Amino acid sequence: MNQQNLSPQKEIGGFFEFENNRKLSEYHKNAFRFNLARTAFEFLLKQKKIKRIYMPSYMCKTVFTACKKAGTEYILYNTNSRLFPLLDMKPAKDEYVYVQNYCGQLSNEFLTEIKQRFNNVIIDNVQSFFQMPILNTDTIYSCRKYFGVPDGAYLYTDLHEFSEKYEKLEYAFSEVNYKHIAGRTDLCASDFYAASKAHEELLCGSSIMKMPLSTQIMLSNIDYNDVIQRRKNNFEYLHKKLKALNNFDIAGNGGLFFYPFRSEKGAELRKKLLENKIYTPTLWPELLDKNNPAANLSREIVYLPIDQRYEEPEMEIISQLIFDFFKLC
Repeated sequence: MNQQNLSPQKEIGGFFEFENNRKLSEYHKNAFRFNLARTAFEFLLKQKKIKRIYMPSYMCKTVFTACKKAGTEYILYNTNSRLFPLLDMKPAKDEYVYVQNYCGQLSNEFLTEIKQRFNNVIIDNVQSFFQMPILNTDTIYSCRKYFGVPDGAYLYTDLHEFSEKYEKLEYAFSEVNYKHIAGRTDLCASDFYAASKAHEELLCGSSIMKMPLSTQIMLSNIDYNDVIQRRKNNFEYLHKKLKALNNFDIAGNGGLFFYPFRSEKGAELRKKLLENKIYTPTLWPELLDKNNPAANLSREIVYLPIDQRYEEPEMEIISQLIFDFFKLC
């Protein structure tokens, strides 16, 4: 898709909005822009009239909510210990297979093989923002998992015949959604954790809309090459330090998402890191309360931060805390 007009109205003068550096641009310039990855998925389900889809069991509940809203039946399948999909199903010609690329574990060569095998495939690259899509394959990305934005998602699809329906969507409005981001910038994350949770709950009720223009401007002001290099350096530093302790067999650079560290003592380690103000997400906590084959994945994998805000000193603090933890166990 062409670059959107970043001016919401044809007004001249007055107070300033977000600055837009026109020498930079979004990383995913040619994708459809949505408010959320979940709504992009819902749009895809509805426009393609998908009646049945195979989904991994280790998955955020909002994705299943999108299926329900679209009237799409889903059938669960499992992943192995490396988070590779166990695709032993035989879908009908009009059925789809949803493949989550956890931590960028799946190369484009591997994904191409899946595409050739099943044809009707949707790739979830929410955890691999910088991995470009394979040819003629529906692929979804999330922005707020990688950057300080309140929303935003990209969808690559061959649904060009539905462009008219996409263009009729309204733009989402982010005005009320910046409190936790501004608070984290000016003060501490712990002071605005409640605001962050409230924001997540607000997003759960979002309808299918275009990415807000304000989010698009923020994403157009990022030096992506610098972000990639910083994340790569941090990932490699942790992997060099921790790979002997890590029970997760990581392929490549983990999608430059987090550093996935797996241990049977993952829950205890996560608590220890939290006590030292190192915040690691649990993906996804609702799975811990169910008889789900993915429960151990949520419990044992600790996602260590490697993002562009940090450099070697912070990675050394993380690795040293982990060394100390295992000495005490």
